[in-house]
Amino acid sequence: MFTMRSPCSRCGVIDGYVETRGGQDCVFCNDCGKHNYNAPKTETGREVRTLRTRPDIKPGQRTRVLDRDNGTCILCHTTKRDLDVGHLVSVDEGRALGMTDTELFSDDNLAAMCSPCNSGYSATSANPRVIAAAIRARARRGEAADG
Repeated sequence: MFTMRSPCSRCGVIDGYVETRGGQDCVFCNDCGKHNYNAPKTETGREVRTLRTRPDIKPGQRTRVLDRDNGTCILCHTTKRDLDVGHLVSVDEGRALGMTDTELFSDDNLAAMCSPCNSGYSATSANPRVIAAAIRARARRGEAADG
């Protein structure tokens, strides 16, 4: 049970529930099921993560990854926002799959992502299609550099 900020616009009930979808905490009405709003993690009690504090990603590695991805978010393709370095296979899911820290924090598993895209993934891995597209783009850039 979760108390919403304001009564549901459809039925007027104040009791709701939280479902995490794509890393975002979505608040729904307990009575009619209507989506009411997306709540910050501070409101729902989940741990807030900071994207700028990545002790396992050294500045040199960050620079390599951002250069390799042409300073462009691999998810939304923007060059207009500050970029972070995010994991394609998340640390949580990678560890559950038996990946080592060396594999999780390798350049191959890291990609340039803008803050909104990276924070949207949270502890979830990127969609396999996105991972495949990133691998294909890296291969094409490698072929162009060799040719």
